[in-house]
Amino acid sequence: MEVDLGKWKQVLSRRTFVLAGIGLPLLFLIVYFSFRNYFLYQNLEKVKSRLEKNEQYSVIEGESGFSGLFSLEFSNFGLVSLQTCDTLLFARHAELSFSPLRGLFGGSWINDLVLEDMQVHYAWQEIKTGETQTSDTQTETETRNFSIEQVLGFIPEKVRCKNLTLSISNSIEQVKYFIPSFEKNELEFSGELYCTSLTEKSGFVLSTDKENGKLIIHTLSSGKGKLLFPFYDNILFVGFDTTQITFKDKEAEMIPLLVQANHLDVFFPRLSSDTIRFQFPELLFNLSVQKENFGIEKGSYIANNGVKMFLSCLKKGAESGVIEANLNMPEVAANKFFGALPQGLFTRSSRFRAEGSFLFSLHLLLNPQVPDSLQFEVSFTGNKVRGLVQDLSRINDSFQHTVIEDGRPVASFLVGPENLDFVPYAAVNPFLISAVLNSEDGSFFSHRGFYPDAIRESLIENFKAGEFVRGGSTISMQLVKNVFLQRDKTIGRKAEEALLVWLIEQYRLVSKERMLEVYFNIIEWGPGIYGIGNASKFYFNKSCATLSLAECIYLSAIIPSPKKFRYRFDAFGHLQSYLAPYYSILSGKMLRKGQISETDAAALIPDVELTGPAKLYLKTIPDTLESLEAEPLPAVDQF
Repeated sequence: MEVDLGKWKQVLSRRTFVLAGIGLPLLFLIVYFSFRNYFLYQNLEKVKSRLEKNEQYSVIEGESGFSGLFSLEFSNFGLVSLQTCDTLLFARHAELSFSPLRGLFGGSWINDLVLEDMQVHYAWQEIKTGETQTSDTQTETETRNFSIEQVLGFIPEKVRCKNLTLSISNSIEQVKYFIPSFEKNELEFSGELYCTSLTEKSGFVLSTDKENGKLIIHTLSSGKGKLLFPFYDNILFVGFDTTQITFKDKEAEMIPLLVQANHLDVFFPRLSSDTIRFQFPELLFNLSVQKENFGIEKGSYIANNGVKMFLSCLKKGAESGVIEANLNMPEVAANKFFGALPQGLFTRSSRFRAEGSFLFSLHLLLNPQVPDSLQFEVSFTGNKVRGLVQDLSRINDSFQHTVIEDGRPVASFLVGPENLDFVPYAAVNPFLISAVLNSEDGSFFSHRGFYPDAIRESLIENFKAGEFVRGGSTISMQLVKNVFLQRDKTIGRKAEEALLVWLIEQYRLVSKERMLEVYFNIIEWGPGIYGIGNASKFYFNKSCATLSLAECIYLSAIIPSPKKFRYRFDAFGHLQSYLAPYYSILSGKMLRKGQISETDAAALIPDVELTGPAKLYLKTIPDTLESLEAEPLPAVDQF
């Protein structure tokens, strides 16, 4: 029998091919499944151990496994805070699908993300107390250059969420949101968001206009577009109607973002005690996410009612961290400028009207390693301004002044000669004028409401202290604050205060002498003691004109904290010894300026005798159990 070797070779070749065709993929799958299982469980264990290592969290493991060739499935997993016993995160179901090719080329390994029935709780306090160790590798990764493509590349291509509850809390309250559905497919978004902490149902519908590169946020119905957001120890309230967010043409290392709306309401206690209302607001932020420049690049602006304010704020240099900020408003018609001031932030000045135009610029440069080198330049000028509403000049005549403390009136009196306790400028003791000016505002008669060097020095001092320790307010600013504005410590109040001071001083709506006259007659000089006429009687039972040099210096020292005057005295009624250097410094400055004579300075004793009702507030018997600590030495203005 003859064997056809050629035929058998063909058969064996075909079988080998078939076996190889089956065996190689099978071997690949065995290796793949072994590798992916090892990869999955090793990384899950790493994540779990990393969370539990600092003994702040406990992981609810739930169940996990592969649901497909490149997909994972999780159920009933979460995270618990061991400090508060709160569940920070819990999800009934989640799925992840991987894209190995996309991951290998620098994109996100996650191609598809599905989340269902998830609850997330976030507390601001954890940011303050949590300690994280950052390795050198992590630091290098965080500070390397990023482009918009790289940032967006880590976001999954597809995201589907259903029944998500988000709770954010701070020391004040807890705010909850509910997301019934949300979907992302490449650059297309759609979903709904409700703020369930508000008394009325409020929420938004999100959608995208892919063709024009816009994210559009619609309110559910008229007046129902509101959100609450806890921010450290305050609550931020935001309300707006239909809003468009446009991702403009990409530029290298920059993310241009344009936000437009018809109106925007914001309530944030640190900004203003009232709701701030913007009309037709528009914001363009050129966000830079580079190693050398991080922040808002030039060309960015914020606009309200058609008036644009261009800004930039950049952290330059990975090591030095130099901060440079610029704010510029091109020349704009005066009426248009006043009309663009947001109500609630500029409550009084938004009603003003005038002819002419204004322009503004501000520059700040700070090197945190050398804070004394801080640069601060500001300019606000007017051009042919006429017809300014004289609402600010009403203090040129007698007017009724009401003192507001903690939002309620505590005193009301007439400022003018009709009031028997009123002291006209000519009758104010010259020693007192000199002492107060040298301690509060040495350049009062020469500046135009501001002294940039004083503001610069206060910024440096506050930065070094890490908190607000010095305000840098001139007497003009103190006067405007007391007469025209509420005394709340907010950014908005300081901004309007600066604008009103500039208008008064720039256009001489009130003379310097009249401003000082009003100032002496309205400020508090003691607990419930307003005006120098009352103060002279309260402390020394005499008129202001007959005060001695020592008494005038004492009165200048109590202006920063008039309600605490009794702590300036010991149990025998004598001034505390820590005030002696203040007397020496202030009198020395007055002597150099020729405001007192050498005889006056030589005869000065740092003590006064209370002969008015104020002595009833002092302790007449020494109390060895109570130690009255010396307060900080009253400041003497260096300018």
